Amino acid sequence: MKNNIVKPILGLLSILSVAATSCSKETGTGTTVTSSSVTEFKKGDEFIKLSYNVDGTIQKATIKTDVNTNASTVEYNVLYNANKKMSEMTSVSGEKIVPVYSTNNQLDKADIFIGTEKSGSIQYEYQNNLLSKATLTTKLTGSTFIPIMEFRFTYNTAGNVSKVATFMPGSLIPTQLVPAGYVEFTYDNKTNPLYVQKDFLSLLMQPASKNNVIQEKHYDENNVLDDEVNYTYTYNSLGLPTAAVVKSGLPNQPVTTTNLSITYK
Repeated sequence: MKNNIVKPILGLLSILSVAATSCSKETGTGTTVTSSSVTEFKKGDEFIKLSYNVDGTIQKATIKTDVNTNASTVEYNVLYNANKKMSEMTSVSGEKIVPVYSTNNQLDKADIFIGTEKSGSIQYEYQNNLLSKATLTTKLTGSTFIPIMEFRFTYNTAGNVSKVATFMPGSLIPTQLVPAGYVEFTYDNKTNPLYVQKDFLSLLMQPASKNNVIQEKHYDENNVLDDEVNYTYTYNSLGLPTAAVVKSGLPNQPVTTTNLSITYK
């Protein structure tokens, strides 16, 4: 059952982990960008494609990642409530994510269904109105749910995510989450075009940053640097990123280069 929950979620996280932290309605100088809906975010062979309703809300998300079985494409349809908050995100294969909001329309949790059965949920915590923690749980037996993954988010003074710490089940006590590594982020001062979709990204355990990440430093559970990722962007006349060369690898070691592209409506 755990894999059934993790695969659809991680399939989205794989491509959106870059999108969420690298691609605002506001520029670094506070100037509002008029119209820049992302229709495709592609990194290597992986991508997410978005189509929109007439009011600008997301209608459909199509994702291809290596996490999906046989690198297949998964399509999610998105529905909204009267307040234009997401009420349901359903895949054609039957996975469904149902958001639950507080009285002030803040995302409290998201229930996950496989078919008609509730198989897990994502619990959210906030600090100073910023998402500080997202915990994924899965059904163990009956009505018992256990945590299987947790992200904890730290922010810099600009409101961008400066650190994402991951926690996974421990080997001694599987129901207890232990540190599994973390990533530190550095940003430019340009606009992230996916920041306006921060509610959508939160459903996928990803907070959106206002600016574009230019460097990631990945550390393992022992605080040892095990990867470094650097982004070199091309921007359009609005200051929005349209492409990037992404280089991964530790200093003085072989580097892997991947092309990233962003297409707009």
